[in-house]
Amino acid sequence: AGAAGIVYAIAVQPDGRILVGGLFEKFAGVTCGRIVRLDSDGSIDTTFNPGVGADDAVYSIAVQPDGQILVGGNFLNFGGTAVKRIVRLSATGVVDNSFVSAVDDGANDRVTTIVLPGEGRILIGGYFTEFDATNRGRVAGLSSSGALDTSYATGIGADGNVLTMAVQNDGKVLIGGVFSQYDTVACGRIARLDPVGGLDGTFNAGVGADGEVSAIALQEDGNLLVGGDFDNFNTTAQPFLTRFGNGAAVQTLTVVDGTRLSWTRSGPGPKAIPIGFEVSTDNGVSWSLLGTGTQAGGTLTLTGQDLPVQGTIRVNARTAGGFLGGSAGLVGDQVFFDHGPIIAGLQSQMAASKAKEAKFKKQIRKAKKAKKASLVKSLTKKLKAASANTKKFLADLQRYP
Repeated sequence: AGAAGIVYAIAVQPDGRILVGGLFEKFAGVTCGRIVRLDSDGSIDTTFNPGVGADDAVYSIAVQPDGQILVGGNFLNFGGTAVKRIVRLSATGVVDNSFVSAVDDGANDRVTTIVLPGEGRILIGGYFTEFDATNRGRVAGLSSSGALDTSYATGIGADGNVLTMAVQNDGKVLIGGVFSQYDTVACGRIARLDPVGGLDGTFNAGVGADGEVSAIALQEDGNLLVGGDFDNFNTTAQPFLTRFGNGAAVQTLTVVDGTRLSWTRSGPGPKAIPIGFEVSTDNGVSWSLLGTGTQAGGTLTLTGQDLPVQGTIRVNARTAGGFLGGSAGLVGDQVFFDHGPIIAGLQSQMAASKAKEAKFKKQIRKAKKAKKASLVKSLTKKLKAASANTKKFLADLQRYP
């Protein structure tokens, strides 16, 4: 039967389960208070229990890397706890009272979009003009504890409602809505913010859209999809949907050796939450998950692997965007590798190095019998160098199967 009302927000968890929010009070005939979690087959996940849920609309859902769930909307009560339009839940749906916006002033009007730019920070957009009794023009940055992040300097912010946000891989944030200015600068219902909340003057959408921008999605190559209730974009007839050049994004997937993988992304591509690296030895017919990896800057690295001699590696990650941030997408890369020639080369180099060791040892014995001390010293130095090379080749070989 599905939802008995409007669905505004969808967020897919790394484990494949799906969080759904909106105006509905029942899903498949079960009371759920405007938010529900589904298993991958679409059935209700009963391990998620938010109690009575939200007392008004849920507009946005974001899943943190630690599994906790951020929910934004127009509600003032969630699960029987007084909140101010944003709340954080445990993985099982319980209100996290350590998230200070659950007990402080929070937003003075609806929160329509939540994005996670990384490093524990939270960005929100919506209809609000204040957060925690501090002026914030419909965009605000929060700390990981839910407190207002005053270092995220939005100036007077947007002069109209913000409906959508999308985070670039470089930390910049695209916003769309019904605003015509951001911090007093004309921007035609779409703008890009720098990583600390200021308007990014290098982003130039011309006069922008002549009507509401309600959906933004970043493509893997850095291009920008913009949707909404507009007829023209930068004076060109583009009813409801357009694609806008946003600079080139670059990504490189590297099989470093038999134990280590890396995926480096730079430029204005979408911020993505890693799903994981996979390997195939049958030309992509079947895949085996290797692991998620560790993110450091723009590089995702997975170590401690025992890769086959030959195969294909792929990596995938989830993105978020669309109307109210309620859509999810995938970015990824794929590369074929063959370590056979590398292994053969290292084996050949190690054999040659061992032969040199044997030769030098034989020459040292002869030099000692002839009591040629200076020659012994010279040959011993060469033996040490050959032995060091042999150890290096052996260590390199151990990084391959």
